[in-house]
Amino acid sequence: MNPLFVIASTIFAIVPLAVPAAFKEKKPTRIILKLGTLAPEGTTWVDSIKNIVYLAEETGSGEVKTQIYTGGVMGDEPDMVRKLRLGQLHMGVFTVHGMTAIAPEAAVLELPFLFDSSDEVDYIRGKFLPIFEKIFEKHGFILLAIAEQGFVHIYTNEPARTPEELSRQKMWVWADEPVAVQTFEAMDIKSIPLPVPEVLQGLRTGLINAIYTSPLVCLSFQWFTGIKYIIEINMRYEPGVVVITKKAWDTLSPSDQKVILNTVRQNIPGIIAQTRKDNKQSFEAILQSGVKLITLSPEEREVFRSRAMSVWDNLADNKYPRSLLEEIVKALKEFRQKRR
Repeated sequence: MNPLFVIASTIFAIVPLAVPAAFKEKKPTRIILKLGTLAPEGTTWVDSIKNIVYLAEETGSGEVKTQIYTGGVMGDEPDMVRKLRLGQLHMGVFTVHGMTAIAPEAAVLELPFLFDSSDEVDYIRGKFLPIFEKIFEKHGFILLAIAEQGFVHIYTNEPARTPEELSRQKMWVWADEPVAVQTFEAMDIKSIPLPVPEVLQGLRTGLINAIYTSPLVCLSFQWFTGIKYIIEINMRYEPGVVVITKKAWDTLSPSDQKVILNTVRQNIPGIIAQTRKDNKQSFEAILQSGVKLITLSPEEREVFRSRAMSVWDNLADNKYPRSLLEEIVKALKEFRQKRR
């Protein structure tokens, strides 16, 4: 067995969740909720989803059951969002592409070089959650939680220390994912759009030879087998969301709504903590596989950052209100000043 998959199997452990003390007498199942996600079986995300669903079903009325479709069997994230709107799915656990397909305003959370640390992410998540709840509801969805995929690195087949060197490679970009597309354009890096299920094959055939993602995704989707270098730069932070359509939500009883919302909210902090731990361990596991680390100097990092900053302004009043970006930047500035 590949030793890296032994490492991976220890990383993707089930997140311990709160177990209810007592269960109520159950009613016959009345509602089937279909939930879709790209996350593959055996990962923290899927194990956590299953545990949350189990707890919600055990503590709820018993009238609601959930069917989980993992590994992209329902298509890429834009496909699943379309199915949500058509009623073919009811819930989703999404990364940034699905998130912004539902609520383009949420793209503000994934702007390049917006966050410097996980502490900043946690502060902004807590402070702005009520605002994003209203945004998602305006688009016909209930935002159950903001989770995360983590900070994103760049992975390549040829060493690169500058945007110019990176532009000589064939960079994958998630098709129609606005922040990533504009970030690479701002750095004069040409990209090749592909849906997530086609990335591994693209790496194997040479259609692409550079990608961007979190270490956990790179490991769990086996993308690390098609790259040789990691550029150690937190290009951006990638949140995730747990959502249910407002139409499906309104079919639930108030008591089941409360159980589902509380179960998700109570367990998301533990899932985020586990995801961060897994990202760190995944990073080390990828290096152990033989992938080489490229550590940039502060000056080299600044070149990437300065090139990408135009994206903030370009997307303002297009994907998200400029006022929302300004509020987040102001809150981050205040948070950083308090931490000094």
